[in-house]
Amino acid sequence: RSGDESDSTYWYNLGVLRARTGDAAGAEAAYRKAVELKPDDPDALQNLGLILFRRGRYEEAREHFAAHMRLDMNSVTARRNYAAAAAKSGRPADAIPIWKEIVRTEPNNVAVRVDLADALYASGDTAGAKYHYEQALKVKPNSAAALNGIGLFHLGELKLAAAEAAFRGAIAADPKFVPAYNNLAIVLEKRDKRPAAIALLERAAKIDPRNADVQRNLRRLKADA
Repeated sequence: RSGDESDSTYWYNLGVLRARTGDAAGAEAAYRKAVELKPDDPDALQNLGLILFRRGRYEEAREHFAAHMRLDMNSVTARRNYAAAAAKSGRPADAIPIWKEIVRTEPNNVAVRVDLADALYASGDTAGAKYHYEQALKVKPNSAAALNGIGLFHLGELKLAAAEAAFRGAIAADPKFVPAYNNLAIVLEKRDKRPAAIALLERAAKIDPRNADVQRNLRRLKADA
């Protein structure tokens, strides 16, 4: 190895290299060393947070994104990363104000608007969620995530035909968007189309074999068949 191992830049660059080669554990270790040597390095904090987020360690990621955000409160990237990790780690109340602020200044930011809508729906604010899903679809009519969200709203009101149309639209927009398969299967079950629901979940399981919701519903439907 070459380079000054007492310099945070060396470890940061090593982290970037390891991340590019798919070595997530090695990248994490390198970024941790970079942050240890220079705790106020925003790039190292952000990249370490991203590695942790992708590895499903959302609370740890949130802590590093928080440190990054404190260094640059005007960074939309820092605030968005923090909000995503906060929501994933069971802190939607921390995420919602950040996302609301972002969509006020970036009304056409579909990804953030959908994140906000998802969090509002999960918190019980279905009216607020519906509004933001609809706004997202005005900007991007083929947003799979927004169509899925509207479908959930219809499903909650037992408007099954409308829910089915929305979930099918989400799948057409993005054939790899697994949540829509799972939700459409629930609608089909409610519409007494159990074989079609099972077939749909089997397709979803091939796309994402580790999806717990898909596997749980597939076992349940097959057991009751």
